[in-house]
Amino acid sequence: IAIEGVKIKLKIEYENGDGYVLEETTNEEGKIILKDLITKGKAKITVQEIEAVEGYDLDGTERVIECNINESGEIVVTTKDEELDTNVKDKELEITMTNDRSEEYIDLHLEKYISKINETETGREPKVVIGENGEISYDITAEKEDVKIGDIVEFTMRVYNEGTQSGYAQKITDVIPDGLEYIEDNEINKENKWKKVEDNKYQTDKLSKEASEDNIIEAYDAEKGLFYKEVKIVLKVVEKKNQEAETQNIGIIEEEKKIPNKDDNNVQDPENPGNSDNKQDNENSGNTNNGQNIEEKGKYEENNKNGEEFNIKYVKFAVDKKVNKITTIADGKTENKKVTNGEMAKVEIDRKKINNTDVEIEYVIKVTNTGTVAGNLSKIIDEIPEGMQLVAGKNTGWNNGEYAINRTIQPGESVSVSIVLKCKASEVGTKTNVAKVEGDGEGEGNNTNTGKAEVLVSIKTGSIQLYVLLTGTILLLLGTGVYYIKKYIM
Repeated sequence: IAIEGVKIKLKIEYENGDGYVLEETTNEEGKIILKDLITKGKAKITVQEIEAVEGYDLDGTERVIECNINESGEIVVTTKDEELDTNVKDKELEITMTNDRSEEYIDLHLEKYISKINETETGREPKVVIGENGEISYDITAEKEDVKIGDIVEFTMRVYNEGTQSGYAQKITDVIPDGLEYIEDNEINKENKWKKVEDNKYQTDKLSKEASEDNIIEAYDAEKGLFYKEVKIVLKVVEKKNQEAETQNIGIIEEEKKIPNKDDNNVQDPENPGNSDNKQDNENSGNTNNGQNIEEKGKYEENNKNGEEFNIKYVKFAVDKKVNKITTIADGKTENKKVTNGEMAKVEIDRKKINNTDVEIEYVIKVTNTGTVAGNLSKIIDEIPEGMQLVAGKNTGWNNGEYAINRTIQPGESVSVSIVLKCKASEVGTKTNVAKVEGDGEGEGNNTNTGKAEVLVSIKTGSIQLYVLLTGTILLLLGTGVYYIKKYIM
């Protein structure tokens, strides 16, 4: 097994007598990379493990690699120890040394993938790859699946045992992200025994020993291959609350249980649970459950967590409606009113002219596709308020409050239309005009956004003129009073 964190001593000797000694630590792929082999000619590299990681045997054997370095700096390996694996890449020498566990262990590895979208199989099952040195890897599909709102997605969590002991995946947790929701009445979810443990977390013990002895996952066998068991969960795609949130469904093996060797005196013999001679008290073992050893959480947990990312494709039409212009018409004369707030506008009508004044209001309706894919916008609907009507000759394309669009709108693209309505000035009060859209394509049923704009039609009361008159009178009286006071004092 190639493993990270092993300390290696390297002695590099060139045929011209030059040389040096290095101490390096294997990377996450279990490799040492030599970058400074610049002396031309033959080189001898002695590789020796000097410090192993916890749970592995220390192999202090000196192993030799011989190579030639040509004029361009390229490295050609001529001979090497059979326990070493080498690879030349970009004039760098990669060295991999195998390590053996010093104890029997269970090492469960989780691979999670989308197995079905609605009723269609995805073909995303992981492929197991066994390397020359016995290292295990998984060939998985990197490209993300596209799903849309309303889709039913089946996720499969496949649990492999890479260890030397057979065992069970006692508890598996599914962390559901924003954009997915659990389906309570789904038969697959019922069969897999999922239970809610937190708002976005569900857990199952379907693969536990207590659920069935048949759930045992056999230890890895170089001849027979890698064994696994799996559980499934079915979720529904919904609109995300936070579009910036990561869209990844994560599975976690929360607890492992291993079946120990029969000659292990620290645990009860699984074939003979009544044999008290082989049993250790729980308080002494610190790590037993009904006589069976439970793997310490975190010891080999680097592969216990895995997630499947995906793209939620949807169409969403956002509607923005504003008042663009207000015009009053009285005695054949028109006057344009200033609009300072398109969402809440106001117009005042002279009290003397209120009965023979019409008010025309021009609205602009802007529809934007804020979704992730293109979709067809069928039509824009204006819910004309009571007491208002379309102005003849100024509403081309409108038919009884509906405006046909019938074209594809790309993500981020907008469409704007205007509508002109009128009312009698005598119908004072707030006119609330609401617009909405209808559309189809991916994400249909999600096009529920509406936009509204309000106009307050009110009567000009002349309060400003009255205020000015009163203020002038008061000031005049105050001035007279001051004059009389000054005269009396003098």
